[in-house]
Amino acid sequence: MAASESEPLTTEMKEFSMEEIASHTTEEDLWMIIGNRVVDLSKFDDHPGGPDVLESAAGTDATEEFDQIAHSSAAKKQVEDFVIGKLEGTQIISLDDGAGGTGESSTVFTILAIVLAIFFYFYLKK
Repeated sequence: MAASESEPLTTEMKEFSMEEIASHTTEEDLWMIIGNRVVDLSKFDDHPGGPDVLESAAGTDATEEFDQIAHSSAAKKQVEDFVIGKLEGTQIISLDDGAGGTGESSTVFTILAIVLAIFFYFYLKK
């Protein structure tokens, strides 16, 4: 049920109540909300942070946590593979809103800034 980036997810998606989502909290039956998408991550066993990361957010709206981690573009696209519907009464939120793919570029910028700071520290120390 994935949508391409140029084709937004439609309102034809099945809608789930928060109560229904909150009842799926075990490793074998694990749902959460990401960007108003209801995702079934029961079969997702490749999370780099391990299953505990997913279980801690099971049955909740994990959008803020997902955004705070600055997931890669590939991870944001992979979310679509697990979408089973949307939170009732909501519109799907782009996972790139506000981030614009900045997770990877901000990491590169931070590393570059640190390298430059070290370089100038030793250069000015002479």
